[in-house]
Parts: sequence; C-alpha cells; structure tokens
Amino acid sequence: MTNPSKEQAHNEPLSELLELSKSPLLENIYNANHWQTRYTNILKLGRAIQIKSTLRHPRYEIKGCEAKLWVKEIQQDKLFFYIIDSESRIIKGLASLLLLQINGSTQAQVQAFKADIFLKTFELDKHISPSRNNGLTLLLDSLQKNH
Repeated sequence: MTNPSKEQAHNEPLSELLELSKSPLLENIYNANHWQTRYTNILKLGRAIQIKSTLRHPRYEIKGCEAKLWVKEIQQDKLFFYIIDSESRIIKGLASLLLLQINGSTQAQVQAFKADIFLKTFELDKHISPSRNNGLTLLLDSLQKNH
C-alpha cells in the first residue's frame, strides 16, 4: 500500500466540497417549502462532513462560537476554498452551506459576500438561534479579515 502524495492529501478535503456542491441535499435546502424540511437537510449536510482531526487545531478555530468550529483556507490560482469541521452537526451543516456559497471565489467576491443576504435567502435569520447566527457571522468575518 502506498502513501498518498501531499497533493492528494491536500485535495482530498476539496473533493469532499465538490461532492457536496453536487449533492441533492443542496437542491433540497434551496427548494424547501418549510423550515423543518430545510433544517433536516442542513443536518444531513452536516453529517456528510467528515471529521478532520488534523484541522482541529487552535490556529484554525473560529473563536467566539458556542460549538467549536475549525476552518482552513486553501488558495488555488487566486481562488479561495475552505474546509471545515465542528463538534456539532448543525454547525457543520450551517457552515458548509455558507462556505459552499463562497468556495471557488476570488478575494473580491469573498469580501463582497453579505451575511445578511445569505441568512435571509435561507430564512436562517428567522429560525436559527442568536448564538448560531453569531457563529455564522464570526465565521464570515474571519474569512473576510484574512483578505
């Protein structure tokens, strides 16, 4: 058995994101007529995120979130991609939903992304707790400060 190359190990989390971006779960989240259906699919999205023990390092942690959340930025050809992990499935799902909106974006696009529009689009502003709303805002602020 051979060890994976550094490039394969580096791209493995990105392939997870690519698969999620093609997942019917996203379509179900976008097209949900009821909050409970959307919430259920966000939880399923969170379950689809694999545990990444190498990401669970203080330098990747988003400080201020109620549930621990780790994010790593990967830049490829002036485009930015993000991989995440969390101890909470709902946080994984919510963060994944946010990151899938901006993965593959340029620096300017990441900077221009508006959390309030994202929250309203998915009705998260009406249905998630203030602490989860705060966590998503902290996540986006952290990504935008890196640029």
